[in-house]
Amino acid sequence: MHHPTEKNVDLLKRTYQIRQMSRNKNLIPSGTLTFLRLIILPGGHSDPSQGWTNGLATVSKTGSVFIRAECSVTEGRHIGKKFEVRIGLKSPKGPWWRKRGRELILDILNSKHALPKNENSEKALRSRRLKSLKDLDGSKFQAKIKIVKDYKGFEINEIDAVIIPEDMETDLHSPRLRQADLTSKLTAAVSPPMWMRD
Repeated sequence: MHHPTEKNVDLLKRTYQIRQMSRNKNLIPSGTLTFLRLIILPGGHSDPSQGWTNGLATVSKTGSVFIRAECSVTEGRHIGKKFEVRIGLKSPKGPWWRKRGRELILDILNSKHALPKNENSEKALRSRRLKSLKDLDGSKFQAKIKIVKDYKGFEINEIDAVIIPEDMETDLHSPRLRQADLTSKLTAAVSPPMWMRD
């Protein structure tokens, strides 16, 4: 049986350290606020009934469907640095994966268009509508970054939070506003594709 020599063990350790240092140089520090551009990496999966067209969705071995995307920093000291994100669309294990993905997509669209979450004007509703996943491709938004460890134990970047404007101050007692809000909600009820609905 072959046993590794002390020299080989040291060489493996040094190789690992060099690779880890190389990875760390490309990491964006936790807590960094920056602008990102999201580019979808096509996974070859389509389901027109869900609005997943052009082969932009990806299916995992477990049957989960998600958007695999690359986020790149567009300005500042970390410009050009990139990391991957997965945005859930569907999971055989339950609705949480889709719900989490839908919330992230809505936050990205709100940040992209500088919309508070509670703004329900016609313009805001139009800005949040996606005819297909292709409409999300190329989105530029602001986010807070964090460092986490992946399943292999390597440090990677993730989106900690998407930065969106503060909720608008509104007069909830205004009949005119209540009617506008109701109309907006009725309009929005038929707009989103299937995968964006509860």
